[in-house]
Amino acid sequence: MFEDSELGVICVKSVWRSQICKEDKSVGTRARKSRNRASQTSRPTVTMATQTEQQYLPEEEGEGKSLSSTIPLDNKILQQFILRVGPLMEHELKEASESRAFDGYKVVWEEERDTINKMYTLTDQDKIRRNKQQEKGANTNSSSSNSNSSRPLAQSFSDVEWSCNGSVLAASFGERHHVGWCEHDSFVACWSIMSRRLNSKKPDMKLPVPCCVGCLAFHPTQPTILAAGLFSGEIRVWNISGSDGGGGGGVESSEQEDDPLIATSPVDDHFHREPITQISWIATARGDYRLASISCDGLVLFWRLSDKLKYPLYGSSILPNDQYHGHGVKRNNSSYKILGGVSMAFSKLDFVNYVVGTEGGGVLRCERKMRSYKKKKKQIYKDTNLLKWDHEVEQVLRFLPRRSRDSVKNSMRKYATKTGAKIIRLEELYASRPNPLHLFPPASKQAFEKHGGPVYGIAASPFHRNIFLTCSTDGSLRLYNMLRNPRPVVLMEPSPAYLFDVQWSTSRPLVFAVADATGKIHIYDLGVETISPIISFQASSSSSSSSVVESIGSKKGGIRRLADNATTTTTTTTTATTPTQQDNKRTPPTSSSSSSSSSSFDGAGAIVALSFSPRDGSILAGADDSGQVVVWRLSTRLSSIQEGELALLESLGAVDDEDQKLQASRRHNRSSSSSSSSISRTSGPEEKEK
Repeated sequence: MFEDSELGVICVKSVWRSQICKEDKSVGTRARKSRNRASQTSRPTVTMATQTEQQYLPEEEGEGKSLSSTIPLDNKILQQFILRVGPLMEHELKEASESRAFDGYKVVWEEERDTINKMYTLTDQDKIRRNKQQEKGANTNSSSSNSNSSRPLAQSFSDVEWSCNGSVLAASFGERHHVGWCEHDSFVACWSIMSRRLNSKKPDMKLPVPCCVGCLAFHPTQPTILAAGLFSGEIRVWNISGSDGGGGGGVESSEQEDDPLIATSPVDDHFHREPITQISWIATARGDYRLASISCDGLVLFWRLSDKLKYPLYGSSILPNDQYHGHGVKRNNSSYKILGGVSMAFSKLDFVNYVVGTEGGGVLRCERKMRSYKKKKKQIYKDTNLLKWDHEVEQVLRFLPRRSRDSVKNSMRKYATKTGAKIIRLEELYASRPNPLHLFPPASKQAFEKHGGPVYGIAASPFHRNIFLTCSTDGSLRLYNMLRNPRPVVLMEPSPAYLFDVQWSTSRPLVFAVADATGKIHIYDLGVETISPIISFQASSSSSSSSVVESIGSKKGGIRRLADNATTTTTTTTTATTPTQQDNKRTPPTSSSSSSSSSSFDGAGAIVALSFSPRDGSILAGADDSGQVVVWRLSTRLSSIQEGELALLESLGAVDDEDQKLQASRRHNRSSSSSSSSISRTSGPEEKEK
């Protein structure tokens, strides 16, 4: 039925699939040519040898023998050479030493300047903007809560300071007049003057403070350590270098992650409770530094930074003495009158004496009783009642009068019994709460002729240990010798207005500047003139001039000293800038002075602080009460030391025969008083306290 059959092949082409075409091709770049080359620089070598170096001959010539061994030394020839040349060299050296060819020759490293130029005007635009917003908010809605949400910001500067390397300028804000508690917010502004990115309208760093700042002080060797004294009696110390803690002295950005505050002091009866008026870093005989502070509460305290300012190392009270009674106030129902301190000065050349200025115009010489203790630091002391204390407490007790020392020991004994303390250290000493008048003995040893108003400025000469300057609101500027009689050596009156600050030049021993309430800076040169300033110029921010021509002329004169037995007379000087100041002369301020008279001399634009750069004595910074710092560059003659200047300064610091007799009598009285006190201690327990 079915059959197998073979049919032909039938091919059906695809309708949707197209045939794929394939081709083989190759692509390549051009042939790359390569070459191998070698280069080598020529290195010429030179072999040199000193005269005393041992040289060797080549192995081929001398077989490695020493050159000195092949050339014999003839001592006779060397001796003849020395005898022939020696007298000639000695003659030439003697001629050069006695030659006067280069007398009076001074090397001029830079072009001389005949004018005083304004370099910078530093301010903070953010603070000005904030003040305007607060004033606008208070005017539009004085009763709203938004106007009272932020405390007012301090408007004027209170102090200005340079770092030890002159690269950073710091200025503090603080009001001088307060009625009651301080309700201002404040801060410390820092500018890096040497930086290329300096912005004169914006500080490089701001250190906020909850109250007004009264004074500043940079560390003498560490340019990044800055201390400030506050209106509340607190001391704060910052490290403005940032987290790296480098010693370059620059200022980091104002937004720092790390808190630059490294130490702060407590506010207590045994510390400062009133505004701190001045702080200063002082050197000790061992080479380290202490922080000294003075306040209106009449205490001078010395702090140690390693203790984080938890407690002072020691201190003293400003009390009246036989030469100056003052206008102090009684404290803690005591018969003592505490004198409020407003200024102080320490000489870099004297580790014992310092000078204090009071609110009543007193100028007192004080002594630091603390000495470097020679005993071992681990030594423990004890009394008959088995009370033990360490060497630091011993340094405090050994300089107290006997009655005060017994009172402090009783407080220590009660504290040890109550707390179970075995050894009393400084921290336990202040925790025992002794009487501050017993713990801090009087330090004043001598009183100088007083001013008619608060002594706002005292400056010790950086070139002489016995000379210092004072200025006061009575308009007088005085130069004292610490070893002479209480009368001033030189008495000056640069202006009838208040005098707020005086500073010595850091490069010229006889040049200093003083600031007054009218916005002027008066510069004195005692080698030229002692009665009147050689130049006075308007230095506040309101002054539009950028340079001041120094018209001194060719004055050349010695130093005029006041006779000791003569009556001290005041001479009012008339500056070249304001010839009508004689008409505005006023009497020294008293307690009954009207507010209108004080406001005319204590208004806006007053220069409240001065500071010479320690790096460049020609740079002078002045802070005014309008919230601006003006930096000036003095002329070359005011910043370059002159011939014979140190000799003139020594004549000011000299001591006459009468002064030597006075000092001898003081030493005799001091020795007799010490011997009588020792006799009284051995004879009986009674001792009269000074």
